[in-house]
Amino acid sequence: MIILTHIGETLPEYIDTFLTQLRVFNTQSDIVFLVNMSNVDDPIFIKHNVRTSPIEDLDSTLINKFIDKFGHGDINSSKKHITYGDPDYWCVTATRLFYIYEYCKKFNIKEYFHFENDIMVYTDVNDIMSIIKENNLYENIAITRGTNNKIMTGFMYVGDNDVMGDLLTSFDSYLNNKPELFT
Repeated sequence: MIILTHIGETLPEYIDTFLTQLRVFNTQSDIVFLVNMSNVDDPIFIKHNVRTSPIEDLDSTLINKFIDKFGHGDINSSKKHITYGDPDYWCVTATRLFYIYEYCKKFNIKEYFHFENDIMVYTDVNDIMSIIKENNLYENIAITRGTNNKIMTGFMYVGDNDVMGDLLTSFDSYLNNKPELFT
């Protein structure tokens, strides 16, 4: 399964190119896009055979506490269109991991891939899965590194959503000592 996210009222134009290219190599993959309620019925998702789920249905105490603690705006910043450089950009970027976790918890999904929407994927995720399993790589979670203090998930594989939950729960205590991560 591939789980994608976009938080904000306006879908970027490159989403069509991204989904077109993703489907070239992943014709049979189950893809779900977590988006704001206002984007759930956007024709782009039907065009690419992508299911949608509204992030508003996934709000949780964990998400709201994170946004309230580390956001620079208000608790509704995850519903607004945030662009790179905005005060809440990195907080909202991190928040998508919580939405993915909550979605998987709600629908009992254990294993999945997540990609950022502005990258290109040139292989079937089943091929990536085979490499991971055959070589005993990344048993539970693998995330490409962005920088020392930025959360980026160009590629993310989660083999056990409970491990993702543990990781997100650990964010709180870690970030209490590293407030500069969201500045």
